Amino acid sequence: MCSDAIEGKHHVSDYTRAQALCESGRYKAGDLFAFIGKMHRDGMGTAPDKQEALRWYERAANAGDPAAIVYLAQLDLAAGRLEGAIKGLMRAEEHES
Repeated sequence: MCSDAIEGKHHVSDYTRAQALCESGRYKAGDLFAFIGKMHRDGMGTAPDKQEALRWYERAANAGDPAAIVYLAQLDLAAGRLEGAIKGLMRAEEHES
């Protein structure tokens, strides 16, 4: 996963290099999009930008990344959108199978 590159599996501490590793084609598009969303959300190698993060997480979810789908469901739940959260979790389960 691209997040492995960031969190030390490949011992990459330079986020620009980590992003290049993810873009190398070794990873699925959804994983790459979720990685970029996490960078924007947490301000890793860039200024934190929740709107930009959300845009990348939505792209990751549309590419079928289960972790991104769950993250968006958690946002729905936190905002009181229970129906959206349930649909998101069901969708994530479908992509896990």
